[in-house]
Amino acid sequence: LNPGARRGYRAPWPRRGAGEGMEVMKKWLVGGVLTGVLLLFGLVPLLVGIGLERGYPVMLERAQEQAEGQYTLEGRFARGWLSSQSETAVRLPTPGAGASSLVVRQSWLHGLFATPEWLEGRFPFPPVVALVRSDLEIGEGGPAAPRAEALLRVNLDGGLELEAEVPAFEWPDRGLKSQGATARGTSQGGIRGAGGQLALAETQVGLGAGRMDVAPSTIHFHGIRYCLL
Repeated sequence: LNPGARRGYRAPWPRRGAGEGMEVMKKWLVGGVLTGVLLLFGLVPLLVGIGLERGYPVMLERAQEQAEGQYTLEGRFARGWLSSQSETAVRLPTPGAGASSLVVRQSWLHGLFATPEWLEGRFPFPPVVALVRSDLEIGEGGPAAPRAEALLRVNLDGGLELEAEVPAFEWPDRGLKSQGATARGTSQGGIRGAGGQLALAETQVGLGAGRMDVAPSTIHFHGIRYCLL
């Protein structure tokens, strides 16, 4: 027994040195960084893919309702972790010739950083909800039919940025020949906030004596903006 010991007295915990405290802070910092990286590059792309998978059928249904029988839509969507794939066919009835179709194949690269683009040496900035690469072709047009390629950015603020290009082509069966076309556009708040330009290279339409030549031209457009006072 220690006669000098006081009742209820406990020896203090040993204090950690400054070096040990720094080591603990470093471990927490590293853990926080790893957790953030996992969320940004793992969980967020997965959630974006789930949202796109649920929204794609809704988009098709709304577009079909707005068609009012003028065309029909068919589509499929395959969700992945970092990217998803879709194919949409727009079938247009043609009197006396059955139905023609436009086929749009899309690659949806999930945000925030569209990681698959990095493998191609491209680093999208600022971060996006998704990058959508599209390839459009005429279903029954054959190898000579024109094709279009487009890149759509879906920004975090809801805005859209579009870049599209139609390479030079010659389609003898339809009497079309063009040196190509490009388009750029942005949209903020729907079609009313849309704007951009369409650049058309030299184009020939028609056959024989009925041929019409279209000189290179650029068309600028913008949506209707309004406000309620």
